Amino acid sequence: MKTKDLPVKRFASRAAWETWLAKHHERSPVAEGAFAELDSQNRYAILYRLQAAKQADTRQRRLSTFVRMLERGETLHPRKSTEVHVEPFRGRFG
Repeated sequence: MKTKDLPVKRFASRAAWETWLAKHHERSPVAEGAFAELDSQNRYAILYRLQAAKQADTRQRRLSTFVRMLERGETLHPRKSTEVHVEPFRGRFG
């Protein structure tokens, strides 16, 4: 089988998120803003879980769950701290 004959599975993008929200009437400005602020790890996790759902009702249920989760400010994976703690230099053997 040639490579070009294989089905191409494209992973979802931000546009897919907006399409799913519009299609399932889950418009939420808070969730949309929270989704825009997600890091790539959390964004991919949400989009993958939505795309991997084989049945439409499963996808709808997951979408509703993710919208509520984002409205509460929660993420699937804990966000990494942006704070950097630097110990003061105490000399060579300090």
